Amino acid sequence: MTHLATLAIWILAAIQLFGLASAVLARASEGHAWQTTCQWVFFGALGLASLAAVAAFAMGPSHFIMSGASLAFMVLGAVWDFGGSSQPTLS
Repeated sequence: MTHLATLAIWILAAIQLFGLASAVLARASEGHAWQTTCQWVFFGALGLASLAAVAAFAMGPSHFIMSGASLAFMVLGAVWDFGGSSQPTLS
């Protein structure tokens, strides 16, 4: 593996970790004064993680799987209602 390929893998890993951390921070900041800022950081990280997943696709399947999984966890963290819905369900 060349030095450039190793650097690319480390950059992809850093982007994935930043994206996952921004998803956690965006969820943890709900109801606080910095919620809007954290959400904007998350949306930027989501775009960056999307571009990284496309770049990882060109590097090979093993890199793309990890980038795709990180992207999926970011989206899941953004839309999952962890507090439970206050609306009644149909029975």
